[in-house]
Amino acid sequence: MSDPEGSVVVTGDAVDDGVVCSSATQEVVRWEDLDGRSISEAEFDQLFDEAVETGEAVAGVTYVEFTCTDGSGSFLMAQSPTTSPADFDFEGVNTDVGTWVIDSGTGDHDGLSGAGTIDFDFAAGVWTCSGELEG
Repeated sequence: MSDPEGSVVVTGDAVDDGVVCSSATQEVVRWEDLDGRSISEAEFDQLFDEAVETGEAVAGVTYVEFTCTDGSGSFLMAQSPTTSPADFDFEGVNTDVGTWVIDSGTGDHDGLSGAGTIDFDFAAGVWTCSGELEG
């Protein structure tokens, strides 16, 4: 499974209200297993493969850092799977495959909080985080 990397566009009320920037780069900065132990990307990929085989959501948390392209700061999002990869539709849209929560922020995003759900469109390679952000 490919980790989110590259540029993102942020839309919605939080952008309109100036709570968060409208564009950012994203990079996975760490992974954890279900016990909260830091693991390598290779170990995380192995857990993902195990989940596909067993049908159990055994992968842990992926931490993705979003750095605003306008220089206003960054924020760290913790993403956790709620659906086993064995249940994914690898040809289409998968809704509520995970949850996200804001872990921390820097600059203008210090004190940013929020949480929501994750949808993933495998065919298009697009993932969408829906929820609420407050700053």
